Amino acid sequence: MKCLVINLENVRCTWNSQGTPDVNYNFSSWFIKENERSCAEYLTDNGANIGCKRPYTKLQRFDAFYTTLRYGNETYVKKHDLKGKVMLNPPTNLTVKNGSDFNLWFYWNQTDKHCVEYQVRVRINNSSWE
Repeated sequence: MKCLVINLENVRCTWNSQGTPDVNYNFSSWFIKENERSCAEYLTDNGANIGCKRPYTKLQRFDAFYTTLRYGNETYVKKHDLKGKVMLNPPTNLTVKNGSDFNLWFYWNQTDKHCVEYQVRVRINNSSWE
């Protein structure tokens, strides 16, 4: 389970780091001072739930965040520290091209006009991220 705060607007949690799961997990989450909530907006891949997007407010910035994944009798609960997991103004309209020189070329629109540094991770099929 990996959770990121995007633009201080929402929390996106994903659970497909090992590939698309074979089952559809039910996801719920909560901050320390609130009740557990079911996912209202699932992220999917080929019809399988692979993540969830939920609102985030600045008042929750330093609160502990908890997630639960359920399928049948299996339940996985995890506590997340989101302080170091904030992505501000990620690029949009990402395009990847396989160059004739056998390199991958990445193109995107930059949403912030200030100096911004981006990192790119790639993986082939279900291999490790590089």
